[in-house]
Amino acid sequence: MTKKNMLIIAGIFSLCALTLFAVFVLPAWAGILAVLILGVSGVLTFVLKKNERLQNERSFEIVTKESHVNDLAVYLQRIRENEKAALSRELHDDLGQLLTALRMDIAWLDRGISADKPQMRRKIDDMIQVIERSIRIVQKICTDLHPSILEDLGLVAAIQWQAKDFEKYSRVPVTLDIYKEDIPMEAEEATIFFRIFQEAMINIGRYAKATKVHVTLKEIDQVLTLRIHDNGVGIPAEKIEDPHSFGIAGMRQRILSRGGDLTIKGERNRGTTIEATLKLTKREPAYEDSYRR
Repeated sequence: MTKKNMLIIAGIFSLCALTLFAVFVLPAWAGILAVLILGVSGVLTFVLKKNERLQNERSFEIVTKESHVNDLAVYLQRIRENEKAALSRELHDDLGQLLTALRMDIAWLDRGISADKPQMRRKIDDMIQVIERSIRIVQKICTDLHPSILEDLGLVAAIQWQAKDFEKYSRVPVTLDIYKEDIPMEAEEATIFFRIFQEAMINIGRYAKATKVHVTLKEIDQVLTLRIHDNGVGIPAEKIEDPHSFGIAGMRQRILSRGGDLTIKGERNRGTTIEATLKLTKREPAYEDSYRR
């Protein structure tokens, strides 16, 4: 029995005792007045209890609706990832193969052109370079949409690959501290952390003006923590809660949908720190190792 219920019962007994006292002990006019006061008190008690019950019901409805919204967010996130995977496969299988076939046909034409037509050969060489560049662009789009390395080798390998890719294009060194080579988790959990890492690196490349990035990935007692710190200009506080900061909103929605937590802190001219934490679903590890670079 809760303390609130005990107080209500005590109040009811007190009302009964006061009513008996008013009827049998006090003068008639005082007894009538006391009974009226007690009656009003009883009505007020009933109204307050009913209001409390309605508030509890509304709270339950709100919690239920929030749960449904969270389930819907997880479902939509799963649908988006499946659509990205399907689009990636279609681009790779269809457009990628067409470009490859076109490149082979042009190479065949190139072999049939005589040496006394240098202008035509230069034009074909330019066409081959354009096709090869198009093939690389398609491959990058496919990888960004759905990196196969995440499915094939797991989160750690995907983060290592993404960090090297970031270094290649931004010329900003990335230091990785990853304490387990294999971290057992569900595919959706790995996708959540990879997408957060991917979005964070995109933001660093676009806005941070950083000269170095430090990334930590560690798992302790089935709690996985990803921490990304750069030494750039630092994200303004108003940007962190800005509803139009869709990248940050997406990171937060992903981790919160699985009951995790995301914190973002920025210090002017001292950089930004992003930390994502999630309790992982229990799975048996394939192997464990240490990795530092």
